[in-house]
Amino acid sequence: VSTQSTGKRASTDAVVRTAAVVEGSSDTPVSHVTVTDGSLVMRCIYKGVTLPNGISWFYGSTEIDFDSTSVSISNSMKSRTSDTVKIYQSSVNLGVKTLSDEGKYSCRFHLDDGQDPTAEANVKVVSVTTPKACVFVDYGTKTKETLTCTYTGSA
Repeated sequence: VSTQSTGKRASTDAVVRTAAVVEGSSDTPVSHVTVTDGSLVMRCIYKGVTLPNGISWFYGSTEIDFDSTSVSISNSMKSRTSDTVKIYQSSVNLGVKTLSDEGKYSCRFHLDDGQDPTAEANVKVVSVTTPKACVFVDYGTKTKETLTCTYTGSA
């Protein structure tokens, strides 16, 4: 950034750091995550000129304890350490979730200067239950058959 003032020039460097909850192979940023198979798996990506020295995950304002056997975390570099912009990924498997586990989940990348980028996503849990038995329809005697499915989850 440069400014012109009474013939003097001043400049300053801007440090940009970002964090995002992402999905898919192209790391598309998302603000909502839908759990359809019961298990919550999330990824966060950090981009910045310095590497984070730690990562925390939260459900609401409560930090998630990864010492439990039902949850796991994996952190890795997605760029080379020599690259100007470092890309760092944190992936978590937070186990089976139910409707009572819906809400805001977030990741925070800790940096030495305390300006920690954070990303969050609102998690919804849904379930569709289909009949367990196969239904064969004899079209010679029946023209239709009704199957009942159950949807559980928020709108």
